[in-house]
Amino acid sequence: MASSFKDDPDYLGPISATPQKMVETMLSMAGVTSTDVVFDLGCNDARVLVTAASTAGARGVGVEIDEAAVNKARAKVRRRIVFARVAVLVSVAG
Repeated sequence: MASSFKDDPDYLGPISATPQKMVETMLSMAGVTSTDVVFDLGCNDARVLVTAASTAGARGVGVEIDEAAVNKARAKVRRRIVFARVAVLVSVAG
């Protein structure tokens, strides 16, 4: 019988990006401004950080365990020209 992801003790569940509308609503409700630093653990494509930086001028730090997602996030940060305000790190807790 083939092994399943359910048998993997390191499986963290499915990955899904937060919808952009929800990101905008969260940042608005939090009252994020240019004096804030936004931390996003499990930042995936860094959309929360990029939005906070580009709309509110906030700084951001993201941490992601998936190196491919980190590369994608860093590319997005460069494309949106918020690289001076946002850092995305690859790290595994433990």
